Amino acid sequence: MTSWAGEEPPYLYTDSVTGEVSGPDAEILRSAAAVVGCEIRFIQLPWKRALLHLKSGELDVVPFAKLTEERAVFSYVSVPYRQFAHRLFVAINSPFKGDSLRELLESGGRVAVMKGYKYPDGVELIRTDPAYAGQFIEVSEYEQLLMLLEKRRIDGIIASREVIETRCPKLGLDSDTFAEGEEFSEPLHFLFSKMSVPEHWMRDMNVALQIVLDAGERDEVY
Repeated sequence: MTSWAGEEPPYLYTDSVTGEVSGPDAEILRSAAAVVGCEIRFIQLPWKRALLHLKSGELDVVPFAKLTEERAVFSYVSVPYRQFAHRLFVAINSPFKGDSLRELLESGGRVAVMKGYKYPDGVELIRTDPAYAGQFIEVSEYEQLLMLLEKRRIDGIIASREVIETRCPKLGLDSDTFAEGEEFSEPLHFLFSKMSVPEHWMRDMNVALQIVLDAGERDEVY
């Protein structure tokens, strides 16, 4: 089975030493596929192209995905496999203040987000509000988010704490210059192509995913 693999450290990324796709999201998918007797072959693709290939059946599965009505039309949606928290990070010396996204924007601040991403509803509702037109900046790479914030060309970004912790050191940035604000949490799913994955197999895969997730929770407890 083919799966999208993007650079989303620490969750899903290519190990620079081994060249293997690594991270907990990759391991959960591999383990669940093994339960049903399947192997995963990861393919590097831009995010938007991965969704197009999923829709056409050229790609079987996309991890690290938010459930939307549009995506549910062409893909089966797995059980949620992880809760993911997006957060507002604000430059501590920004002249615009606010612990919440709406407060920061109403004070005049600008916020950078990833181009093509579907954020939690709490973010999307504000992002599409005409009252804040022009205050959201879209970029293609997380590194651009951090560099814009470091250079004070924007006042805040939407990212996860793990993104800050893993990417700032590589860029030589001090994460303490970013104040952590409002949290937006949502579950993540694996999306399986309706064009290439039989529905009965998807049901088996969901059972396998639940087995793997339950086993992981027991390991954490004991």
